[in-house]
Amino acid sequence: MNQIIENELDKIIRYSEKHGQKFTREKAFDFLTIQYFCYQTSQIEKIWFDIENDNFTDGKDDGGIDFAFFDEEDGKAIIGQNKLSETIDRNKAVSELNKTIKTLKDFEKKRVQAYNSRVRKNVQNALDRLTDETIGNIEVVFFHISKFDEKKTRECLLDQDTVSNIEFLDEKSLEELILKIKSDIQLVPQHKFNLDESKNYLEYTNNNKEGVIVNINSTSLIDAYNKYNSEGLFNLNIRRYIRSKTVDDGINQTLNKDRENFWFLNNGLTIACEDFQLDGNVLKLFNFSIVNGGQTTTLISNYKGSNTEEFFVPCKIVKSTVSLTDSERMNFFNNIAEATNSQKPIQPRDLKSNSPEMIQLQQLLEQKEIFLEIKRGISAPKKFKKKIRNDDLAQILFSFVNQKPGTAR
Repeated sequence: MNQIIENELDKIIRYSEKHGQKFTREKAFDFLTIQYFCYQTSQIEKIWFDIENDNFTDGKDDGGIDFAFFDEEDGKAIIGQNKLSETIDRNKAVSELNKTIKTLKDFEKKRVQAYNSRVRKNVQNALDRLTDETIGNIEVVFFHISKFDEKKTRECLLDQDTVSNIEFLDEKSLEELILKIKSDIQLVPQHKFNLDESKNYLEYTNNNKEGVIVNINSTSLIDAYNKYNSEGLFNLNIRRYIRSKTVDDGINQTLNKDRENFWFLNNGLTIACEDFQLDGNVLKLFNFSIVNGGQTTTLISNYKGSNTEEFFVPCKIVKSTVSLTDSERMNFFNNIAEATNSQKPIQPRDLKSNSPEMIQLQQLLEQKEIFLEIKRGISAPKKFKKKIRNDDLAQILFSFVNQKPGTAR
C-alpha cells in the first residue's frame, strides 16, 4: 500500500493508544477517510471525538455503512463504505454497495431495528439534517485500495434512485487528497483593517507572546473576506462555518436592526498572526488567519439585507514574540485555535434558562413532584423523586404529542 497512506494510518493508531485503545488498521482507515474527505484537515487530534461520537459506525450489524457525515456547506449526507483490502473485485464492490443502498432504503422506511446503535444514531442524524430543499441529497462514497472497473461496478448497482450520487476513491485519489490538504495551510500574507479610533486598544505581553484587543471596522472585515475567503482567511480555524439557525438568526437580526449594539452582543474574533503593526486607526496584519469567529465573519460578509451602516467588531490579535521554525509557528497557531475553540460552548437551551416560560414550566412540574432542570449545573433538591432536563422534555413532546420524532432527534 502507498507509503503516505501507511504513515497516516500509523499516526492514527498511535493517537488511539493515547486514548487507551489500539485501533486495527481497518478502523484507522475508517478514521482516515473521514478525516481527509469529510473534515478536510491534516490534524486528526482536532476532530477525533467528533469522528468517534458523530460519524463512525463500522462494526457488527453496520449495514454496509462505515461512517455518516453531514456536509453543511453542500447540504448533503455523506455515507461512507471503506475497504482496506487489495482483493476487492467488481462483484465484491457491487455486493457491498448494494448492502449500503439497502440500508438507506430501510432508513427511508423506518426499518432500522437490525442495525447497531451507532448506525441508527449517526446515519439518522445525518439524514434528519436534510431540509425540504435538500431531501434525498445523499452521496455514497466507496474508499478502496484495489483495482476494479468502477464504471461497470456502478452500472451493476441496484436501486440507485435511493441516493443522489455514488463516488469511488481509490488509493491514488486518497493519496492526492491527503497531499493536497497537508500542503494547503496557507495564511493571508497581509491586510489592513480600519479601527474605530487611534490609540483605542488594550495591550498585553508575556515572555513569548504579545497581543492587542481592538475594534475592527465592519467594512474592512468584509473586504478581507472578499479577498481571502478561499486563500487562507480561515485555514487555521478548527472548523469551517457551520450553519446554526439560532445563532445565525440572532446575528442577522442585529445586522438588520441593531448594528450600533453589535459590539456588545457579539463575542468577536480571534486572529493569530506572525506580526502586527498599529498605525493610528489602522491595523496591519502579516501572515494571519482568523482562528475563532468564522461564523461571525461569514454572516457579516454575506449579509444581503438593506442595512449598510458601518459598525465595529471586537477582535483579539495574538502573535509570538520569539523566533519560530515553520513547525513551531504552526504549533503556535494551532494552540491558539484549539484554546479559543475548546471552551465549554453555550447551548441553545442555556439561552432560555431564565425566560418566564421556563420558570413557569418548572413551577408547574414542581406541583407534580418533578424537578425540571432549566439551567445546567443546578442539582435537583432531595425532595424531588423525579427529574428531567428541559431539552429532554421538549424531545418527548415533539415525539409523542407533535408526532415528529425526526425533529425531536
